[in-house]
Amino acid sequence: MDCRSCPADVVVCPEPYWTTGFGALEGMACGCAVVSAQVSAHTDLVVDQVSGLVVAPRDAAALARGLRTALKGRSRYQALGLAGRNRVEAAYRRAHGVEAMDQALDRARARSAVAG
Repeated sequence: MDCRSCPADVVVCPEPYWTTGFGALEGMACGCAVVSAQVSAHTDLVVDQVSGLVVAPRDAAALARGLRTALKGRSRYQALGLAGRNRVEAAYRRAHGVEAMDQALDRARARSAVAG
């Protein structure tokens, strides 16, 4: 199955300040290559040269270089997009969040039983 559900080749996230990273995360989930500024959540979401390209914030020339690199060839942006999609599937699936919450609740219950 083709994981590309986004008509774009590259998602650009040039935010120079704090961001939640949802744009990058959504782009990755759709199988699009991501070029993002190295700010806040993007530093954890996008793995430079693997699931996207990370550029210096507030640097238009770096952003342009990143876009040119990502768009050098179809195989390049498709590989970045596929790696991003795989990263989202492996690290950010809803099931992971539910499992982590269950584990946290189990730990809290255990502490409460010991204290109480």
